[in-house]
Amino acid sequence: MDYLNHSERAYIQPWIEYNDEIEDFLSKSIHYSMSDYMRAIRQAGLYVDMMEEPAPPTEWEHSMPGRYYSFVETPTYMILKLKKM
Repeated sequence: MDYLNHSERAYIQPWIEYNDEIEDFLSKSIHYSMSDYMRAIRQAGLYVDMMEEPAPPTEWEHSMPGRYYSFVETPTYMILKLKKM
């Protein structure tokens, strides 16, 4: 996947591949880089007070290793706490 490519993409959400009731469900989105997010935050007059990329539950390593390692290899979520400058 081209990290700096901002064109619309179709992909299967990571959590959908583990749901047997959903087949071939594609989501569409535009990928933004970390610098895109940081620039937008700064332009809005904000700064990052805290950033977290939550890890998958440790019990998944044994009960669902495929899911666990896919979330470890590719962070799925980013949580930001922003404050006004």
